[in-house]
Amino acid sequence: MHENESQTRQRDFAADMEAFRAAFPEVEQLPEEVASRWAEGEDLTESYLDHQRRREESQEVLRQNAQSAAQAPVRGSSGGIQTTRGGDSFLQGLESDGW
Repeated sequence: MHENESQTRQRDFAADMEAFRAAFPEVEQLPEEVASRWAEGEDLTESYLDHQRRREESQEVLRQNAQSAAQAPVRGSSGGIQTTRGGDSFLQGLESDGW
């Protein structure tokens, strides 16, 4: 009976892979995470869809971060402390081109 269960499990793997290939013919290799989850008994197609969803979410976060960084004001580009000329002689010396 143990051998029969093993054959059934192998047939399930083959059927799962056939159904997966029909649904996703462009996938040449399973991501390691998907293969591990499938080996642990999870549905192959569901594992792959979950993997894709999380991958798309992380790519969206990266895209939003890049967009935010591009729109953020640049700090420290004013060239230093702004002072009024003619006030403090010490600050005038610091701001002079003689350095």
